[in-house]
Amino acid sequence: MLLRHLVLLDLFCNSSALLSPSEPKEPFVKRSLENGTFAAPAPAEKPRFRYWIQDASCDEETVVSDIQSAGAIGAGGVEILPYYSYGGYLPPVFQYVDWDVYGFGQAAWNKLYNAALEAIQQAGMVVDVSLFPGSGGGVPANATDDGLIWDLVPYSMTIGGTGSFNGTIPGWSPSAGTLIALNTAVVISTQNLTVLAQDNFFAVPANVTTQIFTVESDSFSTVATQNVSATGTISLSLPALSGNQSYQLTAFYQRHNLYMTVHPLNYSTNILKNGSFGVDHFSARGAQTVIDFWETNILTDDMKTMLASVGNFLWEDSLETASTINWTPDLPAVFEQMHGYSIYKYLPLITYGNNNINAQASSPGTLHFLTDAADKGMSFVNDYRATLAACYKRYVDALQAWGHSSLGLNTSIQAGYNMPLDASLAMTYPDAPETETIQFQGGAIDSLKQAAGAAVLTGKKILSCEMGGNFFSAFQQHVSQLLFLINRGFAGGVNQNVIHGQAYSGPYPNTTWPGFSPFTYLVSGQWSPREPAWDNGMSEMLHYTGRVQHVLQSGIPKLDVLFYNKASATNSNWAIIYNYTDLVAAGYTYNYASPLIFDFPGIDVTGGILDPSGPAYKALVILSSQNITADAATKLTEYAARGLPIIFVDGAPGVYPEEQQQNATAISAAIQALASSANVHTSTSGRIAQTLAEIGVKPRTMITGGADNIYPVWREHDSDAIDYLFLYSDLVAANGTITVATTKVPHILDAWTGETKPLLTYTNTSGSIEIPLNLAANQTVLYAFADNIADVATPSISLTNTSSNVIEVVYSCSSEIVAHVINDGETAQVLTSSGKSYAATTSNLDKPFTINDWSLTVEHWDPPADLYDLSVIAVKTNTTQQVTSPLKSWLELPGLNQTAGLGFYSSNFTWQSGGNSSGAYLSIERIVNTARLYINGQQTRPLDYTNGIVDITPYLVDGLNEVMIQTSSCLGNRMFSIFDQVQTAGSNYFELLLGTIANITYIDEGLIGTVSIIPYTTLLISE
Repeated sequence: MLLRHLVLLDLFCNSSALLSPSEPKEPFVKRSLENGTFAAPAPAEKPRFRYWIQDASCDEETVVSDIQSAGAIGAGGVEILPYYSYGGYLPPVFQYVDWDVYGFGQAAWNKLYNAALEAIQQAGMVVDVSLFPGSGGGVPANATDDGLIWDLVPYSMTIGGTGSFNGTIPGWSPSAGTLIALNTAVVISTQNLTVLAQDNFFAVPANVTTQIFTVESDSFSTVATQNVSATGTISLSLPALSGNQSYQLTAFYQRHNLYMTVHPLNYSTNILKNGSFGVDHFSARGAQTVIDFWETNILTDDMKTMLASVGNFLWEDSLETASTINWTPDLPAVFEQMHGYSIYKYLPLITYGNNNINAQASSPGTLHFLTDAADKGMSFVNDYRATLAACYKRYVDALQAWGHSSLGLNTSIQAGYNMPLDASLAMTYPDAPETETIQFQGGAIDSLKQAAGAAVLTGKKILSCEMGGNFFSAFQQHVSQLLFLINRGFAGGVNQNVIHGQAYSGPYPNTTWPGFSPFTYLVSGQWSPREPAWDNGMSEMLHYTGRVQHVLQSGIPKLDVLFYNKASATNSNWAIIYNYTDLVAAGYTYNYASPLIFDFPGIDVTGGILDPSGPAYKALVILSSQNITADAATKLTEYAARGLPIIFVDGAPGVYPEEQQQNATAISAAIQALASSANVHTSTSGRIAQTLAEIGVKPRTMITGGADNIYPVWREHDSDAIDYLFLYSDLVAANGTITVATTKVPHILDAWTGETKPLLTYTNTSGSIEIPLNLAANQTVLYAFADNIADVATPSISLTNTSSNVIEVVYSCSSEIVAHVINDGETAQVLTSSGKSYAATTSNLDKPFTINDWSLTVEHWDPPADLYDLSVIAVKTNTTQQVTSPLKSWLELPGLNQTAGLGFYSSNFTWQSGGNSSGAYLSIERIVNTARLYINGQQTRPLDYTNGIVDITPYLVDGLNEVMIQTSSCLGNRMFSIFDQVQTAGSNYFELLLGTIANITYIDEGLIGTVSIIPYTTLLISE
């Protein structure tokens, strides 16, 4: 997440290893962690919490208790992240703890870390090992360590058109670094652009001026740096220029910028007391600095033994460090080997937009050189960025080799983004690439698909997500909102969620109730036992998530369509690419991938299918906004010749500028030739699905009717001959039909209970199965298709048609098909696959009714009298009031608009067995956060928070029946009522710092709408 805008020697001295593409492979997987079932997933298959420990002074007993508590509610593990006040980048920064004693890698930290590992092992959980403190990509190191971040810093000056110069070169000073290049270029025109820049929330906005130079494309020249004197002077005599032309003299200095990812209390020569420095992410030497630190200062033999038992991933966040130009010393040698020419001559062209493109988005550089060529010099920039990606791969490979060989751990990295490179390609580097909900457009499905294609094409078992980070929602994230984001992630291709996050819940200096809050109340993710939902509804959602992840980590994902997606530098927020609904509405599944992945071994077209042993794409789509590389033009021509349908959308794509492929005309001709080949078709945005249908490409899951916003995820598991289908209805309810291309027997997997049951309502057609859909907004359903699933009996027939008043069909313990029919005034109709029809009159049934009168008892969770007493989770008191249907948000109820805690809604209704109705459902219109239902003191099955309806028949008694619904709230409404008094590590509530208190928003809590009883009768269907 971004807020501040034993390794083999030849890995960092032999650049040839980085030029070959990654092998598609199964990641290095610890099979001992993968023995779960759908009902009871393994720890590694369950969701985990990112667990923030502020520093080593945190109470060990509390850390152990926090971890055990996460496991008790359903988390499979934690990702331990040493927070250290986010490195000191969140002002105001107050250090009340001596980090000389409690710093990262000190004895106190190692003792606490070891205790945490022991707690994880005892709880039967797994751990992800965060490599860095503060999420910043750095470790404690000597300031002269060559594994630290390298920077390339340019300075420039104008030389008149006479070409004569005798003086000090630009930027010369003892601290400038090593002069590696001195360049001249002929300037045609200049322009100054001034903008108000603010790279993060905390920086003071300032005017930044960029000088823009347009230069003659063939005028770049290098000056021998050995001609520069020891005092930085040089004499130049360049050819005289005519008119208003001038020369620009630019000097490039290579140096460590000593960017600190954790600031120290006092600067020291002891590396463990001197904070953390960002490491070079473009060489194996940078990885070695990380490895050396861990091997020397943290890892012991006992710790390695524990990690071999409970370790899951080595983890790294997205790159959050800053530079002038991303660089590593041997990049020029790698560049020349890759591209066949020297970069030194063209260094001025990379001075702009090649630092951290997220953290430094408003400060891309003060020098910007463009050429008068058609591509304005982008071919050289693109070649630099391709080289940067190859250098980054060396870093990842080195960490990964150490994780595999020394620790037996996989590697999960938020790979590539924030750097000026093709992040779709970088997502193929780690064992388990990771996405996030903050930078991926808030978890937009299309954005996540851009990372998913790289993962599935290269056989990655896991696509992870740092799940649930949202700005300005601290202590205000409902479990239902987190569930919404998780389901969207599943739809986008995610199959592992690391929840952002769990906060250390114990005492810390200058920290008030409700406890330590990472990111100074700015970002959501303060989950702990202090949140009312933690022990009151969170577990149901975690168990649900674990079961879905178990399924989505099984087998191989299969998709219909691949979008070509070549970026020079991937948008750090992964902007939506295809913002049309036609593919989704028709049931087509799709994702995106860089064409660079087409060169990976084993990825090819057979029988008109791209990568048939993998995702088995049936078509490739290329938008006109895309650019085709020379290699891609060749590949696409081969693919089309082998029968893969290719669709150009909104016109032909352009040419991707690369200097080694200078003949853009030839590439354009190849694109035009491709466009006229037999298997290449044209379409327009919003009509791709229609084009696919016209050329005979059918989706694996065809959707018809009123289900236009359903996202299918299909996985095939060859070893046990089971295929899985996950469906998610985004934002709106869905009623329609899905046709699945399979003849296997369908089953339904209930991820809320862990039950596997036969699907009873479907129709077999020629080679397919039609399934009716009826999903609430944001609801999901999970199917398994198999001829046989152990211990699950299936009937010999199915119901091919049921009327809308058949609310559910069940397969009873006595192997009977039973339809539950409700009174809607119409006759119930059922048709079976054996040709039999059944009918039932509903007019004599009891009608659904609303429970009108409720007693609402709220258990208020209030702060202690001493706000600094964190031994108290909350001071709990009860109030009771009478409320009536439709139920209102707590914001509208007397005395509850600034309340947090638990709500207990109690009422009753009369029921008489043996009458016209056989049983009843209870339906809750809207569950804001969580809900647990009790009938006559017995808890029912877990409620689906997106569709709160449950059969309550087993709990009913004759006469009066007691109903109690327990809800939980977020803590935010109560905390905001004392916002001016709360502190975390000495920092006040974040919005107070920004002066935007008026923007505080209190949120809905409780139950909203009606609670209904829906009686039903049964209709027996014989086989």
